[in-house]
Amino acid sequence: MDFTQLWNRQIEDTDYKWYVLSVVSWQEQFVAKNLKEAIKKNWLSNQIQEVFLPIIKTITISSSWEKKIKEKKLHPGYVYVKSVMNDKIWYFLRNSPNVRLIIWSEIYPTPVSDEEMNKIIEQVKKSEERTEMDVPYKIWDKVKLKEEELWGIEWEIIEIDKWTWNVKVRARLMWRETIVTVWFDKIEKLVI
Repeated sequence: MDFTQLWNRQIEDTDYKWYVLSVVSWQEQFVAKNLKEAIKKNWLSNQIQEVFLPIIKTITISSSWEKKIKEKKLHPGYVYVKSVMNDKIWYFLRNSPNVRLIIWSEIYPTPVSDEEMNKIIEQVKKSEERTEMDVPYKIWDKVKLKEEELWGIEWEIIEIDKWTWNVKVRARLMWRETIVTVWFDKIEKLVI
């Protein structure tokens, strides 16, 4: 096999597919923003459809009633790009600031499978839906645990984490304060 022919052959894939860019750590948002601006500036929006940085949102409610939304990168160090692939696009992506390389591109870039990409997009959507869900409890609600060992004790909620579905509850046991973290389904509201 003549490898010079293989190396000299140009890339020409006209279907839109997802490709993974390995980027410098902690620069993912900068790279995504930079790519979007460069795509507009270089008139490449007909060839690069989307730049995607998968971020999962989490909500925590503390004992001081503060609701905090935290963002966490699903795959730190990576940015996804949906585009056609040709020599011009490959060169553009590889030489963008803080982009180290296109994953799986020893000779030609290999796209991510559609089913794998759909899973990632679904995870991000679910995290957004979860942050908007209502919690059936509030801070300082009086509850009881469904576990037999701790059943007859009155607990109060001091922290709620919607993402993990965990609740921190507090009670006085044996002359000291005890804090336990449990799932939503392991507690029930006390009827007074």
